[in-house]
Parts: sequence; C-alpha cells; structure tokens
Amino acid sequence: MNDSIFFLNENRYFYFMFSKKLFFLIFILLISFFFPVFSQKLVLKNITSSNGLPSNVCYDIIQDTKGYIWIASESGVGRFDGNDFKYYTTQNGLADNEIFKIVEDHKGRIWFLSYNGQLSYYYNGVIHHSGNTPFLKKLSFTYLAITAYSDHNGNVWFSSKEEGIKVLLPNNSIKIYSDNKGTFDAINIFVQKNDTLIAASQNRALIFTKSALLKKDASAYFYSRSYRMPELFKFNAHKNSIERNDFSIKAPAEKVLCYLKDSKENSWFGTGNGLFHISHKRSQQYLTGTTITSLIEDSEGNVWISTLGKGIYMAPSLPFFELRDERGQLLHSIISLYSDGDIIYAGTDHGTFYIINRKNNDIKEIQIEEGQTYNRVKRILTDDRGTIWIGCDVGLYKYTNTISKVISDVAVKDLSFTQATLLVASNVGLFSIQNEIKKLYHYRTTEAAFIGNTLYVGTLGGLKTYSDSSNTVKFSGNTLQGKRITSIENLAGYPAVATYGHGLYILHQDTTIQITESKGLNGDIISELHTDKNNNIWLLTNRGLNYFDIPNQKIISYSGSEGLLPIQLSSFCLKQDTVFVASERGLSYFIPSQASISESSPQVFITSMEVNNAPYIYGKKINLDWNQNNVTFGFSGISISSLGDMTYQYMLEGLDKSWLNAGNNEVIYSGLKPGKYTFKVRTISKHGKISKQTADQTFTIKAHYSESIWFLSLIIFLIIAAIFILIYLWFINYKRIQKRKLRALQLEQTALRNQMNPHFLFNTLNSIQQFVIKEDKRKANKYLVLFANLIRKYLDHSRELYITLGEEIESLEMYLQLENLRMNNQVEIDFHKPDQSLNGNYIPAMFVQPIVENAFKHVLFPLINEGHKAKLSIIVNPKDDNYIIFSVKDNGTGFSSTDINKDGSTAMRNIMERIEILNKVHSVNAELKFNSNQISGTEFVITLPILNKSVHVN
Repeated sequence: MNDSIFFLNENRYFYFMFSKKLFFLIFILLISFFFPVFSQKLVLKNITSSNGLPSNVCYDIIQDTKGYIWIASESGVGRFDGNDFKYYTTQNGLADNEIFKIVEDHKGRIWFLSYNGQLSYYYNGVIHHSGNTPFLKKLSFTYLAITAYSDHNGNVWFSSKEEGIKVLLPNNSIKIYSDNKGTFDAINIFVQKNDTLIAASQNRALIFTKSALLKKDASAYFYSRSYRMPELFKFNAHKNSIERNDFSIKAPAEKVLCYLKDSKENSWFGTGNGLFHISHKRSQQYLTGTTITSLIEDSEGNVWISTLGKGIYMAPSLPFFELRDERGQLLHSIISLYSDGDIIYAGTDHGTFYIINRKNNDIKEIQIEEGQTYNRVKRILTDDRGTIWIGCDVGLYKYTNTISKVISDVAVKDLSFTQATLLVASNVGLFSIQNEIKKLYHYRTTEAAFIGNTLYVGTLGGLKTYSDSSNTVKFSGNTLQGKRITSIENLAGYPAVATYGHGLYILHQDTTIQITESKGLNGDIISELHTDKNNNIWLLTNRGLNYFDIPNQKIISYSGSEGLLPIQLSSFCLKQDTVFVASERGLSYFIPSQASISESSPQVFITSMEVNNAPYIYGKKINLDWNQNNVTFGFSGISISSLGDMTYQYMLEGLDKSWLNAGNNEVIYSGLKPGKYTFKVRTISKHGKISKQTADQTFTIKAHYSESIWFLSLIIFLIIAAIFILIYLWFINYKRIQKRKLRALQLEQTALRNQMNPHFLFNTLNSIQQFVIKEDKRKANKYLVLFANLIRKYLDHSRELYITLGEEIESLEMYLQLENLRMNNQVEIDFHKPDQSLNGNYIPAMFVQPIVENAFKHVLFPLINEGHKAKLSIIVNPKDDNYIIFSVKDNGTGFSSTDINKDGSTAMRNIMERIEILNKVHSVNAELKFNSNQISGTEFVITLPILNKSVHVN
C-alpha cells in the first residue's frame, strides 16, 4: 500500500516535474517566437557587369601605384577609378581576352597574364604586345601564364603551368628556369625578403639568392596582398591553420584558395564555397557557394573580393552591418528610428514597430492596431516614465504593456519631449500633452521643440515661436520665412534648424549660419537632424547621411558608396558611438570610429586636353598660336572609398586668383588672352581629404604678330617717325607761313613808317621855305645841311626795320636840332641819354621820332606862338636786359586819349598799330603809355624791345 502510494506520488512528482519542464520549454519557445534572436552581417557592395564590369567571371584584382583598381576577367581587363570602368580587350592590344593575373612592376608597367600564355602590358596609355614589342615573343609561354613579380633589382619574374620560370632582366634580356622534372612549374607566389626570393606553389617552395637556386621547401604558402602590410604566410596542413611568426589562425574546412590579413587584424579566407571573415575570433561566412579567386586590401582600407560568376565585391574600410532575424532574413521596411539606452525602436510602413534590445540581441515586433495595415509609424519616443509614444498616419498611440490610442484622425509629423511635456506636431496643429491634451496651434506643423525657455514651431512656411502669455504663434525673425522646416534640435542652447531644400541653419543670437551643398553637404533637402554628445550634428538628406564636425568645420558624408545600399534612407538614430540607419532593406548600423585612417590621399590626373574643340597631346611644353585660345581640360580623381562621390577644384594661374569649384570633370576656357598659363586641378574625397599633389599643365598662347613686341616697337617707331615728319613738315610750313606773315607785317610796318615820312618832309621843307622867304640864308643853309644829313641817314636806314640805339639817338638829335632851329631855338630841350655801352643794341626804328614830332606840332609851337615858354624832356633808360624805355615829356596843357582819335592824329595811331604788329611778330611786350594834365603837361612813355639783328628781314 505504502509502496503503491509511494509509486503513485513518485509518478505524480515525475509528472509534475515533466509538466514543469515542458511548460518551461514551451515558454522558451514562445519567448523565442516573440523575441527572436537577431544576427548581424557585414554589408558587401557588389559590382557586376551591369555596373560596368567587363564580366562577372573575375580572376584577379590589384591596385596600382596611382590608385586604379584593375580587374582580370574572362572578357578582358577593367580599370576602375572609383566611379567609372575603362575596358581593355584584344581590340585595344591585349594578347588575349581571358586574363588570369595582373601585376605592376617597378617601372609602373601593368602586366596582363593570359590563358593562352601570351604576355602584354600597359604603359603610358599604350598596350604593348608581341606585335609591337619584340622581346615579348621570347618572354611569352605556350599555355597559361600563372603569376609575375617585380623584385628589388628591377627583374620581372614570370611563371607558367608547365614551362617553368622566365625572368625579364632590366636590359630586356631573358633568363629561363626550366627542367624536365617540373621543378619550376606552377609557381603561383613570388615574394622577396632582402636578397632572398621565395617562389612557392601549392605544395612546395623554391628559394633563390642572386638568381641561384638554394633549396626546396615542401611547405605551402599564401601571400596576403594588403596594400599597407603585404605578408607571406605558411599553411600548416596538419593544423589546418595559417601561420606566421607568432601569428596563427584556424582556416575554414573548405579548401582555401586565397588569404588576406587586413590592416585591422581581420582575416579573410577565399574558398570554393564562399568568403569567410574572422574578426575578434568571430567567424562569419558570406557568398556561400561562390568561388573566391582573389583578395586584396587597397590603400584606403577597403577589401576587394573577386569571384567566379558574381563579379567583384567590396567590403568598405568602414564596416556596415545589417540586422537580421534568427532566420537570417532582413527586417521589414523601416521608416523611423529612436534609441533609448540599450533599446532601439524601429517603426515600419505597415503599422508595426520593433523593439530591439542591443544588450541581449532580442527583437520584438508589435502590431499597433488590428486592421490598420497601411499605417506608417512616423515617429517613436519614450518619456521619463517609460511610456512609448508612437506617432502614425492615423493618430497618436502610447504603449506600456498594451497599445492605446490617444489622439485620433491626425497625421503625426513629429514628437518631442521636454519639460515633462510631450509635443505632437501634426497636420492639424500642435498639441501638448502633460496632464491633459491642449492644442497650442491650429495649423499644420512639421516640428516642435523647446530650446531654453522658447518653444520653436516648424511649419511649411518657416520657423515660429509660441508665447505662453498670449497663447500665440509668430514668426521667429525673417531668416527662415517661406522655408519648409523639417527638424529642430538643441545645439548648445541654440536652435539647429533643418529645411527642405535650403540646407541647415544654426541660429545664434546675432548671427545665422547656413550650411548647404556649397559648404560640403551631399544634399540640401534634409529630412532628419540629431546632435551627438559632443554637440556635433548628424543630418539625413535626400542623398545620404552627413556628419558635421563643428569645431573643425568638416563635413563627412555616408552614402551608398560607403557600403550602404544606394537606396533612399528613411531615418537614423544615434546610440553612443553607433549610428543606426533605416531603409527599405531594414536596419543597418556602423561605428564611425572604426573607419580606417587612410595613409593615402586621393590622386588626380588630367585625362584630356582639347584646343579649339580638337584633341591635343598634353603632358609636354605647349605653345599655342594666338587663335588657339579655346582650351578644355578633362580630369579624373581616384578615391576608391568615395566611389565617384568626389569634388574637384581648379585654378588657371595667369587668370584665376583662387581655387574654383568644378561642377563636373571638365573645365572650358574660351577666348584666352596671350600669355603663360598653368592649369591646376585637385580633388577632395567625400571625407574632405584633399589630394597632396595637383595635376598641372603649363601652356603658352603666343601673341598675334600685331601684339608682339617687335611689331609694337615697329608701330611705335613708325608713329613717332610719322609724327616727327608731320611736325617737321608743319614746322617748315609754319616757318614759311610765318615768314610770309612776317614779311607782310614788315611791309605793313614799312608802309606805316613811310606814312610818317611825308609829315616830316613837309614840315622840314616848309621851315626851309620860311627861311628863304625871310631871306635868312645862314639859317636856311644850316637847316639844309642838317636836313641833308638827316635825309641821308633815313635813306641809309630805309631798308632797315631795326637800327641800333646809338643810330636812333643820333637821328633823334639831328631831328631835334632841325625842329628847334625852325623855332629859333626857343624850345628848352633836355635830352638824357643812356650809357654808351647800350648803343650797339638793336631796337625797332622810327618809334620815338613821331612822338617828338607830335610834341613840337601840337604843344611846343602853340606855346611859343602864345608867348609861353616851351620845354621838352627826353629820357632814355634801359628797363632790363631786354627793353629800352623812352620818355618824352612836354609842358603843355595836356590832352586825353579821346583827343588823339578826335584830332585824327595819324602818327599816334600808326605807333599803336606798329606796336601791335611788333608784339605779334616777335612775341614781345612793347607798349605806349602817356600821362597828361593841364598843370604838368604830357608825358609819353614807350617801351621798346632790344632785338638781335639776325631777325631782320631784308
């Protein structure tokens, strides 16, 4: 009984325990159903023939010293510059279209090893083959050239499957290693260490020193082709491991065809059944079922994988990972992200959201509302009480343990939580939720955020602020009016505002900073904005993700070329140092700090030059004619990580003063003036790294012969000569005209002087007649003698316009004697003469005599006739070295200048006219002045120039 009871109790206990275990197992299964463990896989970028690859069957990849990626395929060779492919086939000179291996030698020659054993190489834009390069005939093999290597001494080693080794020496002679035992056949690796060269195959190695074979080694080797750290590893078949010194790593079970240890200490194995990646002792398999033919790491840290049938793959230097469920499937299309501690919330476009626990790698999907399949989850947010708020197309929901709807019939645009208040931006206005729901603004809003004590409201027409006191919303300044606001973030107490089409604005107190494509963004349409713990900015644009390093003013862009698929990203969030991004393919993430620091800067090359729209050979000294002044340059940069997402800056020294941004890969200069120019171009990678060296081309445009120095000198000489001739002819003509004028003036002057002579002759003869009538023979005789002498002097000077001062004074004395004798010497004459040293100076003739004659006729004779005393004073003094002054003064009653014209004084008018002519002919300042009054009489002062006799005209 007791046994049976015990047995029954034991069965119950067993049943109970079994039921408990079963329940726990079922619970675990249920938990696993609702919380499946997710996995993460490295993103590989695939490049196939649809992207420009010559063929999807690829055998080898290398990167040359210029930075180009070369791919060997069954349909020729492809050269990749990060953006475009260039094809090379037999039509371009290849020895065969099926190329198995590509190697660069010490001279920069790119060697192509083909299936048919024939060799060819690319150098300076030309492919050399046996048809145009004779030594290649002896160097080629009958069948299948396997590999090549350029050693430190300038020798190039080639191996074949069945014909041994051939070495191309620097003088183009060839050395051959071959025997009947196959010792030198099927070598697939050459590596040099100091003076030792190792030639390895799959099951042995040959060691050479100074081209002499030393020994054989039965080991198998793998050569890791890392651009920075190329290394030779030994394969341990017993341990199935790759080893070198103190390094050892377990190889996968599949047969290893190639191996790479990259600069981050990660191992990559290429096998016949895919790619194996080992990082931090964690192994992942990729491309299952695919044969991997080669692995390399380029100078920027990207890993390249060639395959048989699937083209090539690139693992970016900055690794990207995709989150997948327990079945390895990508998550559903995600359009919104939010992080809170270890939890990532991801909203989908079909009414669900994921709760992803990064700590234990659990994932849970929650349906928001049954029957609402088209209900996009636009925003997710958690408050300080742990409530999850979900903004959707059809309303606002909250989730604790269950879903409940808070606001219906609104399309939520954004959610933000500040000061214990939830702000809901929607198509019908702005709501605040604290203890109750309050509508702050009744029009469409796109974003809202508290920054300090100010509530900023984003709208389709600009940025506004909300006032608690007046319960109103008004524009915040004029800067952003008319612009669609998409996101607002607090940046160290200032608003950072994203716009749809106008880039980013940072609003300081006194200044506004705008960041656009011209400043380095990859797009001006910004959909999302976040600040990190260092107050730097992350932005999502229509062209990818951007990181704005504010202290260094540097912008880094992350897009499809970084490993993200080239599709539109919908959202992102930051979790410590990790960036999560959402797209139609689900959820991906990367850690920016894991990016390789590339030791190489992008390179840039001038690829073409056109002159007047015709191709021109560049790279040498170029001299162009004056009419070859329309020049076009094409250029290309190499930054593999940028994958074409590069910018260029150029400058034409001699024209441009600073670097200019290029819109594409071509720059056109039209109508350049003659001169010396240097075109320079540099490239900037998508990470802001500038090429260390520029690509330059100097050229000179000759001046037109009409602008040349000799031509201009000739023209100037001819102009000067013509001017000189014209001046000379003008001067000759002028002298001729002046001589004619002078002669005419002299004749006129002579005529005026001759007008005065009749007056003198008439008066003198009249006086002699009076003496004769009075029978005063003595006076008549004396008068006739004086008159004869004076007449003789006048006759001697009749042809002269200019006489000496002494002759003028002598003639004037004789005239005074004649006149005073006629008046019975009743005139008191005072004649003050100058120093005799002046008598040799020439002066114009017959200027003073008419004045003295006028005094006798109009003043002195009337005074004597009226019984008054008559006085005449003549003073001759030099004014300076250029002029003589004659003063003639009487003691008459005086007269005015109007009396001269009224009385018809011919002599005085003639003197005035003669002075005017004299001044014109000799450019002097001769003048006649007089002072007259009834008390002191009249004084005539005439100033005459002293002239050289050479001016006389006979």
